[in-house]
Amino acid sequence: MRRKYLSTICKLIYLVTLFLMFIISKKNIQIQKFTLILIMGINIFSFVASVFLSETSKKLKIGLILALVIFYIVFVTLNMI
Repeated sequence: MRRKYLSTICKLIYLVTLFLMFIISKKNIQIQKFTLILIMGINIFSFVASVFLSETSKKLKIGLILALVIFYIVFVTLNMI
């Protein structure tokens, strides 16, 4: 039962950060790179946590988490350039 609540909280955090990134991109709001990387990191971390807490197979969890970590590393390195 506790896992279900934690997963729900992680999904809510993911949706809030996703909505925040959508507003930033739609309104062309200028923010610092550090803030953008921080928002993206929170977004990916909350999604990974919800995947980890969900009831899917272990191989699928590992694959999704690795793909998201690689995506985040690529995003951060491209943003630093």
